[in-house]
Amino acid sequence: MLDESVARFGGLTGARALLVGTASYTGLPDIPAVATTLADLADTLERRCGLPAEAIRVATDLPTPMELGDVITSVTEDATGPLLVYFAGHGLLSRDGVVVIFRRDFSISAEPQVG
Repeated sequence: MLDESVARFGGLTGARALLVGTASYTGLPDIPAVATTLADLADTLERRCGLPAEAIRVATDLPTPMELGDVITSVTEDATGPLLVYFAGHGLLSRDGVVVIFRRDFSISAEPQVG
């Protein structure tokens, strides 16, 4: 557990950052820049914004949605202040305005799926 006196992000104690990305897909084009993007953002949060490295969690190419849920739960429970969540990867905004993050095994089917 991170010492709360250390995690000061913009003057706010208890801040955390969760940087999540999916670079490798089985049914969509890979996004090689994801790993570099997350590393650069983590570095910027630490060096320019003052968020300690221990308060930043980077998760790339998690194999299952359950593992993503575990990471989100862990970081959320650890945060006692602001929580920044960032995602890099394929996704879309639904007609209802909901952000949909595509899993690693997502593929666009030419034929409608019934059932």
